[in-house]
Amino acid sequence: MGDYTGRIDIHRPAEEAFAFLADIGNMPRYLPSVRQARAEGGDRIVLDGEAEGRAWQAEGWMDVDPERRQMRWGSDALVYYKGELQVTGQGDRCQVELRLHLVPLPHIAARMVEKSGSVEAGLKHALERTLESIRQAVEGSGPMRGKQQPGAKLFGRGAMMKPESR
Repeated sequence: MGDYTGRIDIHRPAEEAFAFLADIGNMPRYLPSVRQARAEGGDRIVLDGEAEGRAWQAEGWMDVDPERRQMRWGSDALVYYKGELQVTGQGDRCQVELRLHLVPLPHIAARMVEKSGSVEAGLKHALERTLESIRQAVEGSGPMRGKQQPGAKLFGRGAMMKPESR
């Protein structure tokens, strides 16, 4: 399983940034292929979206720890994937760290190699793009809900896949 980590500085207090990111209704504002996200009770979530011109739906889980300002997630559809997001900082600035633990499906890996030269470069690009989208949304300079950023369809569904373990 590959581990990929990225960080970005954001000009907002950590508590405010985390509250925004942890609100499932805000996911379409910072995950470009997500059109709608909703809680289904307990830790269960459902995401609807579009990638590469095709509609998709993913069911999964999300664990939110407000005291630690940490989120963890995964989905029921694919194996070898989990993600974590941590917000740290004091004052009017914070840092968001995004960690992905995954092995992409073969057809997605092939697309990454075709577009970026390697799976690692493709995942790095996707991680950087997601972090920039998070920064723009939290700072209020990002796209409105439901609009997709250019280049957001390169590698498919995005970040909600099944964890090996929680």
